[in-house]
Amino acid sequence: TVKLEEEQGIIKFYEEIADYVGGRLKDCIGIHNAVDIKILREVYDRWAVPSGAQAEGMDFEGGEVFDPISGIKKNVIVLDLKSLYPMCMKTLNAGINTKDSDGELTAANGVSFSTDQTALVVDIIDELLEKRQKFKDLRDEHPSGSKQHIIYDRKQGAVKVIMNTLYGVLGWPKFRLGDEDVGAAITSTGRAVIKFSEKVVEEMGYEVIYGDTDSIMIELGGEVDKEEAIEIGENLEQKLNDAYDGFAKEEFNADEHYFEMEFEKLYKRYFQAGKKKRYAGNIVYKEGEHLDKLDTVGFETERADYTQVAKTFVEEVLSLLVRGGGLKDLHH
Repeated sequence: TVKLEEEQGIIKFYEEIADYVGGRLKDCIGIHNAVDIKILREVYDRWAVPSGAQAEGMDFEGGEVFDPISGIKKNVIVLDLKSLYPMCMKTLNAGINTKDSDGELTAANGVSFSTDQTALVVDIIDELLEKRQKFKDLRDEHPSGSKQHIIYDRKQGAVKVIMNTLYGVLGWPKFRLGDEDVGAAITSTGRAVIKFSEKVVEEMGYEVIYGDTDSIMIELGGEVDKEEAIEIGENLEQKLNDAYDGFAKEEFNADEHYFEMEFEKLYKRYFQAGKKKRYAGNIVYKEGEHLDKLDTVGFETERADYTQVAKTFVEEVLSLLVRGGGLKDLHH
């Protein structure tokens, strides 16, 4: 246990969460409890909030996940919508205290929100975004791997988890501010944004081969070199961000929006075996850094219930596939 803590810093991470929300460590192991503590501190002396669960159960559609492909693709760009659900909440001013059938802003599923006041959860998101950026800036003042870099990176990571959980609990029936309409409004808007992004990319002549909730993957093919692929990725990022202005106004009646697409990474080779949320690739560029590393999602390499031998075997096979190995290499 001590060795695990030294390697992973799990307790320190939860201590950061507890410190940020102003709760005891034992009360913040469940992130939803930490968010509840944050909510109560924010509303103290300002709002009267429900004391417990608001619904017996909630059932609404989640994020958009595209049909998976099978096989290997070359030069695949990954574009990622930054903090999609929090940004949907900010764009719609979505919250239990702003839901209004006569509201000016309308989500993709038809639920409307008023702009007469700021949604409570949006106030909290604004604070979290500001705090996270502060910690990231402080982190970047120190060399990677240094003690201060690690501390501030852990702090910004804790704030990120709280922010993402804030959306999740809105669709949880046991949460005091849970609301099915609000949860569904956010996910439906997220789906609309990612589908619009796919449409823009394909109108520019590129093929979207997969997508999941807040990201899309675009195949450029083997004829494109690395530098050209990076240039295309940066161009797609700019075109999409320019297109969101008109989209937000037309679809949600939003004069201001917070959608931001980011060219996240480039796979030289990408492999998917016909299953959603399960793929691997050879990353050669990520967020300005040139790399050569294996990236896996959903494979046994990430599972705690598999032996190290099994993990190593799967990792070696995937590494060969995405680095251009042939059948002889696999048999070897």
